[in-house]
Amino acid sequence: MARGAHPGTGVTLPREGGLYPWVVVTTLFLLVFLFWGGYSSFGVFLGPLSHEFGWSRGLVSLALTINLMVGGVLGFGIGSLTDRYGPRALMTGAALALAAGFMLVSWTSHLWQLYLSIGVLSGLGISCAYIVPTATIARWFHKRRGLALGIVLTGIGAAYMLGPPFTASLIESLGWRSAYRVLAAIIGLGAIPLALSLRRPPPWDEAGVGKATSTTVRQALSTSTFWSMFAVWITLGLSLMAVVVHLVPHATDRGIPLTTASTALTIYGVSNIVARLSFGFLVDRVGPKPAYALCVVLQTAGIVGILGAGGLVSLYATTALFGLGAAGADTVAIKTTPDIFGTAAVGAFIGILSLGWRAGAAAGPPIAGFVFDTTNGYLMAFLPVAVIGFAAGVLFLRIRSPQRTVETSPHGNHAAY
Repeated sequence: MARGAHPGTGVTLPREGGLYPWVVVTTLFLLVFLFWGGYSSFGVFLGPLSHEFGWSRGLVSLALTINLMVGGVLGFGIGSLTDRYGPRALMTGAALALAAGFMLVSWTSHLWQLYLSIGVLSGLGISCAYIVPTATIARWFHKRRGLALGIVLTGIGAAYMLGPPFTASLIESLGWRSAYRVLAAIIGLGAIPLALSLRRPPPWDEAGVGKATSTTVRQALSTSTFWSMFAVWITLGLSLMAVVVHLVPHATDRGIPLTTASTALTIYGVSNIVARLSFGFLVDRVGPKPAYALCVVLQTAGIVGILGAGGLVSLYATTALFGLGAAGADTVAIKTTPDIFGTAAVGAFIGILSLGWRAGAAAGPPIAGFVFDTTNGYLMAFLPVAVIGFAAGVLFLRIRSPQRTVETSPHGNHAAY
């Protein structure tokens, strides 16, 4: 696509094969990494919070439930605002809210304060950390959409790889309160300048691009395809968060020191990165159903293996399997969404589907925590998660194949990516 101003908008469109869309990918990768770096460390704080205040793991985990539900309720609005205004203001405001939440939790002395700071304020911040980047990338790319999304979402894997051990070292050297203050400073000083550098994607769909094949939200809500996708997203969130939040406590219960146990999340982070890149590449070439089927096999094997892991090496290996499956399934699902429904309202669609993801993710950690409190073990907490994830894979395979469309620029050429 030749560089030029979009008719009637004054928006400069990127040159076909140009560099700037990949600058957007890099910037969003860094933002995702910074946002999720602190968020991914909640499981590391779970033990110290429970120990200092005498709160059960289920009660502490409810803070994450509130966090996820706040983001879920806001998801449709955030997605619609992304479609209309682009990512800059949303990501800047989200960074401010997340930093404020982390700072306030460092002064917590009552359970309601934990729920307010982590649940509500941080929930406002993290609500943008997935919807805005993925909706933005869906508008910048077409042919290489899966790969571009995979690269951006490797920020989540990098966060899990580096965030928990970094946070664990902060807790052991400074205490959990100072650790949260350091995380707040990193978010505030690192994420805000990056967010301010973002530009709005070129409005190809608003110029009539893909209008014939894009689906409106109202149309989608009346289809079984949409509700099947919604159910799949619920299970994605439940499976991931139930295991990831309780992985470190599960390891410490087996006698592994906190700092060493937190490296299991590092292994998850590495496998997340590998999965995002490999399945982002794979889904562009073989389609979503074969790719998702492979993800289900890996995730199920990983969960069962984590339960039976007898030492650190086996815990690492099975965590890696789980990470490959869970992150791969998420990458396939997010790439499939604009393929099915188009990009005219992609932010709104991702926002609604994210409500399903967050509902599942909100339910997973406290259910697993309360099951642990009742049974004094994670067998009955993790095993149903494996079954639910497998059932979701069967449901995904029954969804009708997405209609792949060719999106064209206002100048009549194919979209660059």
